[in-house]
Amino acid sequence: MTIQAQFFAGPATNLTYTQQNGLVFTFSLQNVRIQEADVDVAPLALTFPITLPLGNGVRLTGARLRNVVASMNLNNGFPLGGTAVITLPQLINTNTNQPFTQQLSIRPSQNNQALVVQTPIGQTFDLRPTSNDANGIMDSVRLQLTTSIPQTRAIIRGSNTVAISGSLARTQLLSAQGVSLRNLSISTRSLVNFTLSEQVNRFRFTNLGLQSSQIGLTISNGTGISANLSGNARFLAGNGTTMDNLPIPLQGIRPGTRNGSLSTPAITEITVAQRGPNFAEIPRQAEFTATVVPRDTAFSVASTDSISGSARIRIPVFMRVLGGTYSNTFSVNLSDLQSASNNIDSASIRLEILNRIPASASLVFRFINAGGQTILTLPQTGVVTVLAPPVTNSRPTSPQFSSISLAVPKESIPALLQAQRCTVEIQINTPGSASNQFVQFLTSDYVQVKAQLRVALNTKQ
Repeated sequence: MTIQAQFFAGPATNLTYTQQNGLVFTFSLQNVRIQEADVDVAPLALTFPITLPLGNGVRLTGARLRNVVASMNLNNGFPLGGTAVITLPQLINTNTNQPFTQQLSIRPSQNNQALVVQTPIGQTFDLRPTSNDANGIMDSVRLQLTTSIPQTRAIIRGSNTVAISGSLARTQLLSAQGVSLRNLSISTRSLVNFTLSEQVNRFRFTNLGLQSSQIGLTISNGTGISANLSGNARFLAGNGTTMDNLPIPLQGIRPGTRNGSLSTPAITEITVAQRGPNFAEIPRQAEFTATVVPRDTAFSVASTDSISGSARIRIPVFMRVLGGTYSNTFSVNLSDLQSASNNIDSASIRLEILNRIPASASLVFRFINAGGQTILTLPQTGVVTVLAPPVTNSRPTSPQFSSISLAVPKESIPALLQAQRCTVEIQINTPGSASNQFVQFLTSDYVQVKAQLRVALNTKQ
């Protein structure tokens, strides 16, 4: 700050000077810091540039948008208010071919002023690069806030500040083109329940080994985005615990092709197989998770585009079973013999078994009375052994016939005649299960059991 002053002699000095003989003093004030000033502010226009990043590594060369919304927050510490005009130089109205503008009000000395920028509902805008976008690539949306402050008088303090920030909010994307969606990802999760028949649901296993498990994916990509997919399939037990994982390594997904406004999806088939999962029970559920990440390449996408897919989990019934157990209960009625119980000399149960399942079996019969108590177990020691059929190339060549007779101890005959139900407990083992040999099970496999109760009666009164 520079101050200049001139001094001239007056009549009281009895000296006469011309104007040219005056004394001139010049003062210079430097590094002046004003703490507070009462000033008259002339009409003032201020311009603030604002940058709103697109985020997620998105780099666009163009887009068509509708219902664009941007939210901004203004902290105005100055006692100055007025109007402001927001201009988005990249956002061009498709009808007028002019940049979008909107007028807002700014209140003096007020923080956290919410400013909402919104395009008219239903109008369409193109996002186009300007000369400030290097190589015609946009990684942000630029706004220009121009304030108009009327003439006013105010006290300005050195502590007064102004700050503005913002972000893009809800926007309807009609189409977009660009060179990168680098950090964008889409994740999905689905859960599939396996419905088991009542008979299959009765099986329990010490070890159930499958020769392989396989997952097949079909991806229909109707977008112009080239991407990579990775994921995982989990087999779940009845209590939700993980029994086995089938990782899906990184797979490429081809983009669809576009002809005008129409897009032809690209179909990508993915198959992943895994050998030798071991289970303690038949899986009850399968959980599939996947993540799709666009490649860092040029892309195009429209609001009508879609990406979809389906998953197929295949478990071929080539397996080995060690200690598989199965139980079933059925009703019995021996009341006709109860009146002749004193005349029964002996009793036996004859079993005729035709086995088509590629596994050997061990059987135990438990007879139960009306109170639910086990009153007789046959055989009383050991088990009934059912031979496995001969197996070639993992399949039985012919059914295996077995004939077995179970003698009922004489002292147990009265208890047998009181039985209301009979539970058969079966343990199965596939041939060569200990040596990792697999056999194939088919729905046409069977075990036929024919049981006859034979009694010897006397004619004693």
